[in-house]
Amino acid sequence: HELVFGLGSANVGTDRLGRRERTVGITTVFKGDGDYVLENRSRAVSFDEYPEQILTMLRSTVGTLKQRYNWQPGESIRLIFHAFKPLKNTEVNAVKTLMEEIAKEFTVEYAFVHVVQDHPFLVFDEKQPGVKDFESRKTKGVMAPTRGRYIQLNRHEGLLCLTGANEVKRPEDGLPSPILLRLHKGSTFVDMTYLARQAFLFSCHSWRTFLPSGMPITVTYSDLIARLLGNLALVPKWNPDTMVGAVGSGRWFL
Repeated sequence: HELVFGLGSANVGTDRLGRRERTVGITTVFKGDGDYVLENRSRAVSFDEYPEQILTMLRSTVGTLKQRYNWQPGESIRLIFHAFKPLKNTEVNAVKTLMEEIAKEFTVEYAFVHVVQDHPFLVFDEKQPGVKDFESRKTKGVMAPTRGRYIQLNRHEGLLCLTGANEVKRPEDGLPSPILLRLHKGSTFVDMTYLARQAFLFSCHSWRTFLPSGMPITVTYSDLIARLLGNLALVPKWNPDTMVGAVGSGRWFL
């Protein structure tokens, strides 16, 4: 049984120049196939509160799925976290404490993956001549690696290309940047090839478009949840309980 947790963030404020607060959104993706556990578990909390919220969500999710799918004692559970920021040791240790509780009944392994967009790396494919843009009649994506190209940097880091020459929208966009996958050293599941392949597949599963996404939806959907719920919290007399029910159990944030 595999559960994938996505953590995303958004800066929320009343106006462009005013004070802004960082809000964290949490999405749960389970069974590793893009099927979502959304009802009452899509959350947006302040930046300071999200480590505690993760533990609350973990307990609730594992308890619910244990009953729903009739998990038997001794079965294996894998938890994978896709985070927008590097997880601190204190946050990882807090999750490990909860894992020790689950390990009394199940065999548990986990991986903490930081999905990094801003980094100093670029990947070039010297044999890529680019593709023709039918609108401008210019060539786009020159020297862009093929979508899905993965380069292992070391035991805990790798570069994954989610945008290839065909996915570049305009010639002016230049060379697309890969994402950097950085595995926390406190992880017990350390197969970077598997984790990279899974992140790639989640980038093909967006319900907002027929085209591939430039980020795994585990992080993208969490960013949307953080931004939308964070802005809704600024509405006078807003009651988050209105999200419970048919709205809260659907993909409302799309």
